Amino acid sequence: MGLFLTNEHVVRGAEKAEIKLVLDSGLRTQRILSASIVRVDKDFDLALLRATTKDPLPALKLGTNEGITELVDVVAFGFPLGAAAADKKEYPPISVNAGSVGIATAQGR
Repeated sequence: MGLFLTNEHVVRGAEKAEIKLVLDSGLRTQRILSASIVRVDKDFDLALLRATTKDPLPALKLGTNEGITELVDVVAFGFPLGAAAADKKEYPPISVNAGSVGIATAQGR
């Protein structure tokens, strides 16, 4: 089993549909796993997914928000074509985008 974090808007409306996770996109080691939604938070645009597989999955070490300040560099990874990429037999390489931390607040939090 593995837990994956993505954006809520990526899985919106897919509560009962099969969700495909593509690992190692564009590489010889590419594999596709079925996943289900564990939880979503629309305010923060986050979704937690669970995939089940017999094979071991890589783990990402989680950090803390200690030392995070406005304008700290961040990097985001994803598919540039979103859902359109998922309809193909071959998946595109992952895109990499750089940015910086901004101040955002969610109402009621």
